[in-house]
Amino acid sequence: DYIGGFPELSNDMVEVTAASDLAHRNIGGLQDANIRLSFNLNDTATTGSWAVLSGLLSATATTRNIISYPAGTAAGKPIITLPVRLQNLAINGNTGDKVTLDATFVIDGTRPVGTV
Repeated sequence: DYIGGFPELSNDMVEVTAASDLAHRNIGGLQDANIRLSFNLNDTATTGSWAVLSGLLSATATTRNIISYPAGTAAGKPIITLPVRLQNLAINGNTGDKVTLDATFVIDGTRPVGTV
């Protein structure tokens, strides 16, 4: 049911400019990520996109991992693990169109970047 979307990794920047500086000074702050994924609506089974995502929206007490393999799953390739909570679930589509779900997640913890 997955259509597309990819996590955008970022760090907050903290300004540490002093009065004597001639330019802005910034240091890296907290880890962040923008995670928005799209799915076709599938409501025919307990494992379909609607059942899974609507369940995550109502059960936000526990973080879930979104794991991304941007270069495939072969040994030595990168793996990104994002501990997330589902923030928003939008149902999209017009009458007669295929209905899609857009899921927006927020990160809750550090995002390890390693290798398979």
